[in-house]
Amino acid sequence: MNTELAAKAIKVLGPLSLVSLLGVVIGGSAWLSPFYWHPVMMTVGYVILMSHGVLTATIAVNTMGDQRLQLLKKHMLVQILANLCVVGGLVAIYQNKELHGKQHFTTPHAKMGLFALGLSFYSPILGIFSFRSLGLSTCLPNAAINRLKSSHRVVGSLTIVTGLLTALYGVYLHLPGYPQYLVLLTLLVATAVHIYFIVVKNQKMPVLP
Repeated sequence: MNTELAAKAIKVLGPLSLVSLLGVVIGGSAWLSPFYWHPVMMTVGYVILMSHGVLTATIAVNTMGDQRLQLLKKHMLVQILANLCVVGGLVAIYQNKELHGKQHFTTPHAKMGLFALGLSFYSPILGIFSFRSLGLSTCLPNAAINRLKSSHRVVGSLTIVTGLLTALYGVYLHLPGYPQYLVLLTLLVATAVHIYFIVVKNQKMPVLP
């Protein structure tokens, strides 16, 4: 797999999938329904922001000094923004269920999403306490910090793959027509790339321009 091409594919296809979704939302009366804002916010959160954040963190592993610090700070900021979008997507679908008098978290997609959501907030907690520059881990021994870092990487990897697979399943079920194919292609590429770099642990990630 060409790693530079894979990274660029995520950067290009993510925004394209968002544009296609917005075409459905804004092109008609769909923007009035919170149902359609759910995939829009989740696309921004997982496919665009969180994917880029994971790539940035993986690049940081192969750097040293100030460059590493700046990449980790960027990773933290991007993941915060990603989680805010994920919360927005959750609020949208929750409101949609309320409007139609439906029960929450009963479908396989919803249960997968709830699991991904839990991981999305558990992973940053591990990251915050393992990021020395924040000063929250000063009272912890180095061995504990190293375990936190290792756990953060494992949970973070599981988070992005679970989130993307959940989105992939949701798009397959609910989005008809042309946008479905573009979004499915985006999620397939993003999922494949992340699984690849999790399995091939020693693969050095490309530096994103």
